[in-house]
Amino acid sequence: MMIDQGNKLKLLYLKELFEERTDTEHEITIKDMQAHLDGYGISADRRTLYQDIETLQFYGMDIEHEKNGRGYRLVSRDFEPYEVKLMIDAVSSSRFLSERRSRELVEKLKKLCSRYERDPIQRQLRLANRVKGTSKVLHINVNEIFNAIGNNRNVRFLYFKYDTKKQKSYTKRVYEVSPWDMLYADDQYYLLAFDPEEKKADKQFKYFRVDRMEKVETLEEQRTGGEEREKIDMVTRTKNNFNMFGGKIEMVTLRFPNFQFEMAMDRFGHDIIPMKDGPDHFTVTVPVAVGPHFYGWVFGLKNYVTIMGPEHVRQGMKDMLEAVGKRYRE
Repeated sequence: MMIDQGNKLKLLYLKELFEERTDTEHEITIKDMQAHLDGYGISADRRTLYQDIETLQFYGMDIEHEKNGRGYRLVSRDFEPYEVKLMIDAVSSSRFLSERRSRELVEKLKKLCSRYERDPIQRQLRLANRVKGTSKVLHINVNEIFNAIGNNRNVRFLYFKYDTKKQKSYTKRVYEVSPWDMLYADDQYYLLAFDPEEKKADKQFKYFRVDRMEKVETLEEQRTGGEEREKIDMVTRTKNNFNMFGGKIEMVTLRFPNFQFEMAMDRFGHDIIPMKDGPDHFTVTVPVAVGPHFYGWVFGLKNYVTIMGPEHVRQGMKDMLEAVGKRYRE
């Protein structure tokens, strides 16, 4: 290796060494640094290494010298070990990532820690025993849509659903829409897009499951629907759209027993205002996307939640219960 090139790479090799082999509990000495660099064919004396350490500190690396010892260590990083663990758990439990992709991302995340901090994370790592995605196209779709949004361009794609034979059933239409947001909910990625061909104004923004999209391509046409997008309260919309396919958002009053307050708060957010309703119950009035998924959620909670109003929402629940009862009486 040429001397000039070795000197240019030396700082990078030292940076890598500090990140890999030091933390608040582990240090390296000047001799360790020399041995590491020697493995790359680079020789360095103490004086130049002291200067290199100062350069890395000036660059922003939080390197400390052990006052009572001979070692140096990197005492802070962009992410604490527990933060890396949280990200790894999120990746490991995600349904839309394949098993292989999950493991690849986990390995990348582990590199944010020193080798010593990785050991306890590895021992605690358990890939959740749950359904994992198998679509390789998903990651390509996410990247294509992400770039289209960044470049203010429309996208074109095919859309499908699976039939009972597990075969893809494509819609007759080839969609050309304006992508505005990618949302992660219910273990799936969704695209919120403006559909200029939709005549009904309240249905122009639509959700598409990204893993149900094929042949996604970015078009030259610029996006439309920007003014309409500004009117959408995404926090409310995503928090209350049950499975992202809810109906019209309405203010609905629900009644719960007191011991279900945490469940209500988890579902509708910490800003809900409970109103006392007798000694054992409370009510909350929250924005809800009223539709089959909402009624199914209420049905699943049995006698733990009651729809108090509006009356047409109560009637919708009664109609669903009647239809279910009729099916099982036949």
